[in-house]
Amino acid sequence: YQSRQHRAREAESKARAGMRMQKAEASRPAGAAKAMSDYDVRWYGLVLDLNPTPRIVTWTATVRAQVVNGPLTSLQLDFGSQMTASAARSAGAPASFTWNAGILAINLDRAYGTGETVDVAIDCVGNPSSSGFGWNTYQGQPLIWTLSEPYGARIWWPCKDTATDKADSVSLDVTVPSNLIVASNGVLTGVSVPVAGKKTYHWRERYPIATYLVSLAIHPYAIINDVYYPQDGGTMPVTHY
Repeated sequence: YQSRQHRAREAESKARAGMRMQKAEASRPAGAAKAMSDYDVRWYGLVLDLNPTPRIVTWTATVRAQVVNGPLTSLQLDFGSQMTASAARSAGAPASFTWNAGILAINLDRAYGTGETVDVAIDCVGNPSSSGFGWNTYQGQPLIWTLSEPYGARIWWPCKDTATDKADSVSLDVTVPSNLIVASNGVLTGVSVPVAGKKTYHWRERYPIATYLVSLAIHPYAIINDVYYPQDGGTMPVTHY
């Protein structure tokens, strides 16, 4: 019964989010869809620091894309109003940018031709609390989660938020208080200690992935390690949080 209730609430949340995003799509600046079709995302690099006490996320998001319809002088991304972009870079050089009606446009360091690769990085900060990003507690401990389906990724990170352009890979480097554990996409390649009292979890997703599937689940989890043995031989590690 509780499971059915949870699924019903989840479905309602997704439906509300979908309706909000449809309205947001309708209010996009003229030409935004065309501008986004001029490039193909190859990789997202997400570096974030989550502080549950003031509920603030500090981000650097890097987008690597290939131009499919040049010349490209500006890279446009979906980005909600909950977070604020503070700086941007194109090919490592400071870049100017604008935000209008959910579209973040970064002015590139030069015009890029068809087939060339573009790299932009965006620094941002804010509280993305919403139906797609939650700051909760369980048994007195922080429980931080994302639920980006269908168009909620833009709430908490700048991206080309459509399932029709999957990034080839995604890197997530997530820093949290040291008592918390981060579960995310792909393979956990390591855990580092940037400063006393914090840990950074390094996750790497190496298969094509839509933006709404990029996710975080953060809590002082118990971890259970298991192994799957396929019929054809070999093994696959399985980690339960």
